[in-house]
Amino acid sequence: MEEHVFSSYGPTIDEQLAKIGDKGIYFIAIQSLVGFDTDTPFAFTVKHSTTYDSNEPNDNILRANVYQNSIDHSGIIDNSFDIDWMTLLLDEDKVINTYLDNPSKAPYRLDIFDNNLNFITSLNENESHTINLNSGQYYIRVLPITTAFDDTSFYTLTMEEVAPTKNPVRTTISHIESDGGVEGFIDYGYGKMWRVKSNITIHGQLLDVDGIGVPNHPVETLIQVVLNEKQYSNSVTTDSNGNYSIQVSKLSPAVGKYSFFTGSHQHLYDIIPIVFTSNGQLLESDISMLYHFGYSYYR
Repeated sequence: MEEHVFSSYGPTIDEQLAKIGDKGIYFIAIQSLVGFDTDTPFAFTVKHSTTYDSNEPNDNILRANVYQNSIDHSGIIDNSFDIDWMTLLLDEDKVINTYLDNPSKAPYRLDIFDNNLNFITSLNENESHTINLNSGQYYIRVLPITTAFDDTSFYTLTMEEVAPTKNPVRTTISHIESDGGVEGFIDYGYGKMWRVKSNITIHGQLLDVDGIGVPNHPVETLIQVVLNEKQYSNSVTTDSNGNYSIQVSKLSPAVGKYSFFTGSHQHLYDIIPIVFTSNGQLLESDISMLYHFGYSYYR
């Protein structure tokens, strides 16, 4: 009689064993390693899978697929009890982006454990998650949430280090909205500038030295009008691509230091500065001045 697989997790932890076996008769023995418990029953189930992927049997941490610093793994959940285990070895602290792509209708879940099988977190399928992990060894498992499974459809698990974010150095402005019917990118004779009145929304993107969007970073704008040299500012945080929208409200009226004749109307306006900063650092910008519209009259 030859031993094929054996339990190794210890008490209070559910364990699954798997074996790709030849046709024949197999004997299964259950016994106590130390002591006994007459009050708490155990449950034991045997499932047979006719279809499985090349990673099987990986239903136990002793048979887990081992990955260094990142995971790119495809597999099949071949029965309602199937669990696919992976070992992730990190040589240093890392920010890891995790995505479990499951195209099937059978719902799956991703669990992460430390080296001692202490539970860390669960992550949903078909959603991107960013997690901070210290250097060391981790156990990752993919398992069905319900009794449903799909032994014809591959899931894919990717766990990749997030590249360190570089500091922002500049911003580009795609559009500035304004009230008062004056919104637009126009030329009053001093070059093209965005025209604004009282309430504005600035749409832009925060960029690093390589021109890549800087996510989850503060950006602030400051505008100074001519009347009493009053300043207006607001700040927001960029999205995952470095994009942002900042609202600046209730600018004081323009005094009309400049004028422009359209052929039918005389427009009175000011030219006012706008600057952008991030964490107190001045940013380069593709705009630095605005046309601040005051009023117009027919002539």
